Amino acid sequence: MIRNRSVILYLVLIGAIFAHVDHGASLQVTSGGTSIDYKQLVAYNEKIDIFTESGFHLQNNLQRLSLYGIRNGFQNLYLETSIGLKFKLFQQLLAGAFSPVLSIASGIDFDIDPNLRPRQWHYNSLFGDIGMGFQFYNGRLLNEILLKYYPWNIRELSLQLSVYWK
Repeated sequence: MIRNRSVILYLVLIGAIFAHVDHGASLQVTSGGTSIDYKQLVAYNEKIDIFTESGFHLQNNLQRLSLYGIRNGFQNLYLETSIGLKFKLFQQLLAGAFSPVLSIASGIDFDIDPNLRPRQWHYNSLFGDIGMGFQFYNGRLLNEILLKYYPWNIRELSLQLSVYWK
């Protein structure tokens, strides 16, 4: 258990060592939940960026109707980690400051029971996604809006808003 925590802490803090890494935060909304993520973006060349993403996803599977009203039930908490590539579709900025991007990522998620201990990952926890969106600069901050599709996972579509800084 201590080894798992130290590996996760190491992976999160390794980006703070490198000065050329853009750090970011993102909020992702799906049809059944919300995710808050920490992102690292490394510029590989002028057209391709490599990114890592790790965060927590709160999945709300069902709403229950009882005598006391509607309650959100069956909530699951997932620790999600992924690595991916972003392809810039054009060399120049399009429509002012906007630059369209294509994102492809693959990762794994862990189902965490808040009352007990983290459960083991299983084969169904492997996921991949593909996203289409655009990036734009707001001062020194790089903003990004992505619409992502998960073909192998229950969360089919998501909207992700990200902000990167150095």
